[in-house]
Amino acid sequence: MQESPSSSLDVLDAVPYSLAVLDAQGTILSTNNTWKRIADQWKADPSRSGPGVRYFEICEQATDAAAEDAKAVARAIRAVAEGTDEHRTLAYQCVIPDVGPRWFEVRIYALGVDAPRHVVVVHHDITESRLDALQAEERRRLLAMLVEGISDFGIFVLDRIGIIQSWNAGAQTLTGYTHEEAIGMDFAEFYSAEDRAEHVPERNLANAANDVHRSEGMRLRKDGTKFYVFSSLHPLRDDRGGLLGYAKIIGDVTALRQAETALTEAMGALQQRNRDLEQFVYTVSHDLKTPLVTISGFSSHARDDLARGRTDRLASFIEHINSASQRMSATI
Repeated sequence: MQESPSSSLDVLDAVPYSLAVLDAQGTILSTNNTWKRIADQWKADPSRSGPGVRYFEICEQATDAAAEDAKAVARAIRAVAEGTDEHRTLAYQCVIPDVGPRWFEVRIYALGVDAPRHVVVVHHDITESRLDALQAEERRRLLAMLVEGISDFGIFVLDRIGIIQSWNAGAQTLTGYTHEEAIGMDFAEFYSAEDRAEHVPERNLANAANDVHRSEGMRLRKDGTKFYVFSSLHPLRDDRGGLLGYAKIIGDVTALRQAETALTEAMGALQQRNRDLEQFVYTVSHDLKTPLVTISGFSSHARDDLARGRTDRLASFIEHINSASQRMSATI
């Protein structure tokens, strides 16, 4: 015995989804208010949307990309009506005149136990969420293209324990590992044996679990050579704040560090030369001051003797002055 379509829909008139009851042949027996409201909103022809219309014929009118989806919906309705399935859920796209493409989720439920039986078709417009998903997917695609195209920086994703999940061209350029080689590697393998012995990779992950962690240090390439990097670890979280993994960005600053080292060494050498120069100036000053004192002293003695009319020591004074001037000349 079949349930009354009208009694079923009376309860569901307030539901915000479009509902229709179909018989086993796919003819629309009744619709809820939401179905009628949306049909009116989209100016649908009543002969294509109301009771008495064969739903299968509506499906058959679908064209282009929506045709296969519509056929799948029709097959699902028949399967539930014939008792092969109790319910089905599908998604499909169709083009509404004067509205444009829309995406729907359709759920099909059996009414009654014995086949053939009536079915309830529930339409849920998922256009907005589908467009959001498509836009999000496009953003992810563009972001992936951007990350992959960066060659100056290594950008890759780690899981929660540091296993590499993604690998861009820049990371390959910096480390020498290909995408195939890097996926599944422990990022700790890029650290020196000394850093691994001191658990530097584990500490970096632990610090990044709370906030972005930045560090600098030596890392190892595939061929065993070392290069100096700056790196940042960014925690990746789900909508509830749970830790999913990390995004790691590394840049080769070996040339910069070498330049800084060379500059530091040059500054050290300059400071030493300044100290040497100061010592030299001090020494020269002392060496020049000694003969000047001698010249000044004997000149004073000579002046005093001449003032008293005494000349017997002038030759000795002049000899001392001449000797001191020769020493000064030699020093200069």
